Amino acid sequence: MVNKAYSTEVAHEYGHGLNVWYGTGNGANGIGEAVADVWAMFVFETPCVFACAGGEPCNDFCIRSGLSTVRYCGDEHPSCYEDLHQTGQALMGALWKVRRNLVNSLGPSEGALTTDLLFLDWLNG
Repeated sequence: MVNKAYSTEVAHEYGHGLNVWYGTGNGANGIGEAVADVWAMFVFETPCVFACAGGEPCNDFCIRSGLSTVRYCGDEHPSCYEDLHQTGQALMGALWKVRRNLVNSLGPSEGALTTDLLFLDWLNG
């Protein structure tokens, strides 16, 4: 049996607790999965969530990635993908790309801090 207590998995599950705390929820619309993924990616500064979750060897394997190209389906079809994990990838990927672009334009420290503050402000809003 694979031990799934990887750093990003633990941070992702903590992110589900943040969904309850901040009121974003963990429903079928994928927002809860997106927020949990973003929390894990931002804490560990990696686009890879659930690295090695398939067992050894890792070889850069990710279950979900902030480099995802999953597109938002629109308000008329909020759950157009097979499951809420996939539905959340549109927001999760967009927020990782915002972080990447801010890090590239402002530098690693300033870009990461700016993105963290924007994300936390959004959660508080």
